[in-house]
Amino acid sequence: MIDKIKSKLFTQNENNKIVIKNMTGAFIVKGMALVISLFTMPAYIKYFDNQAALGLWFTINSVLSWILNFDLGIGHGLRNHLSHALSQKNYKDAKKYVSSAYLATSVLAITCSVIFAFAFRYINWNRVFNITTDVISSKAMLASVIIVFVGIIMQFVFKLINSVLYAMQKSTVNNFLVLAVSVLGLVYVLVAPSGTNDRNLIMMAVAHVFAVILPLLITSIIVFSGKLKEIRPSFRYFDMKYAKQVLGFFFFFFEYKRISYNRVYKNRLCR
Repeated sequence: MIDKIKSKLFTQNENNKIVIKNMTGAFIVKGMALVISLFTMPAYIKYFDNQAALGLWFTINSVLSWILNFDLGIGHGLRNHLSHALSQKNYKDAKKYVSSAYLATSVLAITCSVIFAFAFRYINWNRVFNITTDVISSKAMLASVIIVFVGIIMQFVFKLINSVLYAMQKSTVNNFLVLAVSVLGLVYVLVAPSGTNDRNLIMMAVAHVFAVILPLLITSIIVFSGKLKEIRPSFRYFDMKYAKQVLGFFFFFFEYKRISYNRVYKNRLCR
């Protein structure tokens, strides 16, 4: 029986070996993440000596993180098209997909960050999160919300490397990136000195954005400087046709709105 199991494991084709390797890696990394989580909560409680401020941080981070669920299929589109291009060894198309995805997403992220960061100034965030100014000042609330929001929006750009890794069948690396975020966050709350509620909240927001972006940035540099050096993003390879394919749902949504508006406008002229 043991010999049969060994023969099946060692005679797998290349795709099955990759799946087994990714499953094993995911199991190990998630086990490590579970261990890290056991130390995280006590460290947060020690850093935020005020329970209301700690609860506020978790609420801000959780509520604004919902935005990541509305990626409009950008990452999925890049993953599918890039996988096909890489399997065909069509590096020219792969470079166009990557370049178009990064540039288009960057423009969207910067635009949204500027617009919403300006609009957020007119919202009473203490009332939104139901916390008094005695615990957190309105300025600290605004600064923390803007920092976390901009960080989350910029993740749409940096998290494109996740789609590239999936296209390379390196899902274990993506799991490791999640673990790296937890480790960096834990390290910060363990070594950072605790101050006022306002300072703790703002610095935690900055540290969180740093912990999320840094692993993605380093991984992007490593991937596009090594194995995928031939398809690293370039302004010269931006192509609107490829951008529309990667951001398919996004362009479909706005194209639908444009067509609907034109129909309404023409109907009014006909009357």
